Amino acid sequence: TLNNNNWRAIRKNFINGSCKTYSGCSSCARAEKHNSDSIRQLNNQAFAEHSNINHITEIQQIISNDYQVNGIISLDVFPSNYCNYSCIMCNGSASSSRNTFEVKFLNGQPKQSFNSDFYQLLHSVKVINFTGGETILQPQVHELIDYLIDNNLAADLVLTMLTNVSSFPDSLIDKFKKFKQVNYTLSIDGVGDVIEYQRRGAV
Repeated sequence: TLNNNNWRAIRKNFINGSCKTYSGCSSCARAEKHNSDSIRQLNNQAFAEHSNINHITEIQQIISNDYQVNGIISLDVFPSNYCNYSCIMCNGSASSSRNTFEVKFLNGQPKQSFNSDFYQLLHSVKVINFTGGETILQPQVHELIDYLIDNNLAADLVLTMLTNVSSFPDSLIDKFKKFKQVNYTLSIDGVGDVIEYQRRGAV
């Protein structure tokens, strides 16, 4: 499925800069339009810092190969939009709490979880970026971390996790030590009245 017509079309549109036309990319496109860092930019930066491939050569090979690829090096894992916050700068694709608001007032639609058949891709992956939703509150994130450890894939993997820091399960500390590197990104805009206004649900 990596090289079906749909995925090849998506790669082509990302490379030529028209990825913002995809509904799943709307939050990143909107952030970039207003000169704000998007999740896509942050994940791309982490990928560039923690992979040892020549990105220009890789893209040229994809283009010359009719937008087909041989494997996945970096994988964004988006299990669901489950989140305990309803941030004013967010949308329903990244927050179930925000989605509840959008369904009620903006005719939004609930989002679906990813399909579990992606496990077959994990043996070639070097960087996994957890997004959401709030990553720490998603049971699928914990299940995948356990899967990577149990299948001896963790030692060669870099994990990146974006979190609103509403919780931190102590059980993750020892698990993180089994990975090559973990980048734990804290999404905090302020304290007191500032964060409670911007990140609704925060205390």
